[in-house]
Amino acid sequence: MKIREAHATDLDRLVEMDAVVQRDGRRIDFIRRSIEQGHCLVCTDNEAILGYGVLDYSFYATGFVALLYVEAQYRRQGAGTHLMQAMESRCETPKLFTSTNLSNLPMQSLLQKLAYQESGIIFNLDPGDPELVYCKALRPHLPSQVEEGNRRNSELLPPGEAKPANKRPAADAAPVADTAEYEKQRLGALPLRTRR
Repeated sequence: MKIREAHATDLDRLVEMDAVVQRDGRRIDFIRRSIEQGHCLVCTDNEAILGYGVLDYSFYATGFVALLYVEAQYRRQGAGTHLMQAMESRCETPKLFTSTNLSNLPMQSLLQKLAYQESGIIFNLDPGDPELVYCKALRPHLPSQVEEGNRRNSELLPPGEAKPANKRPAADAAPVADTAEYEKQRLGALPLRTRR
């Protein structure tokens, strides 16, 4: 099995193999855009496409496997594992996220085998079938990235004030009326204010 970047000429084959396309025509546009943007990989065996995956950065600017699909007749033969490992090696962020429905036991099994950890759950996307979110730490933050982040945060603090322990507002944090200010705090661009 080999992994390669998908080409525009692969679109028809990907659409043909993907049963979800038959129920949701928007998926064709998603696949097309993913190929055009260089986010789509295919797994081949003797030039035949067995499956494909999409790695993008649409999830909070962090690596996200938006789609993994292996044609039914090629499942449980390693294509999904090869695609996931290829996307892990190409991921530009220290963590890689993905999600799957609660009903998708084969995908959950694959993610557990590849050392992904459950990271959350999203209700109300598919009626009666919550979306499970998974994460895998691919590599630690580089020291230079951590140092740069700490330097930027410390520049924003008034002299003598301690750096906040994390980016999330504490349970007793004063309410933030301005959404933009809250987002800056959440993303670490402003120090968090707590009630005193």
